Amino acid sequence: MADGSTIIAHPTLQVGGPRLADGVGQHRHLVARCTAPQCQRCAPCNPSPWFAEGLGGLPLQAFAERLRCVCGNRQAELEIQPGPFAPVAHPDLYIFR
Repeated sequence: MADGSTIIAHPTLQVGGPRLADGVGQHRHLVARCTAPQCQRCAPCNPSPWFAEGLGGLPLQAFAERLRCVCGNRQAELEIQPGPFAPVAHPDLYIFR
């Protein structure tokens, strides 16, 4: 830019696909699924920490590296599922900021 500053595109700001905010509501919730081929565990996901950071407008793909599975895999996919959120006492996948 003319003032010497630069614009750096954030790598997680991808266009298209459902956003984090699209996955929560009275009749839908988020489920995280481990991407490790030998694992494929899934668990309900409470995205409250991400909403607290103001990340509700980001696409679901942006959160793949913010999830950890008990198998040790450091990536998971978020899916929107019908029905209300049902938390579990000991989830198989955990949110990291």
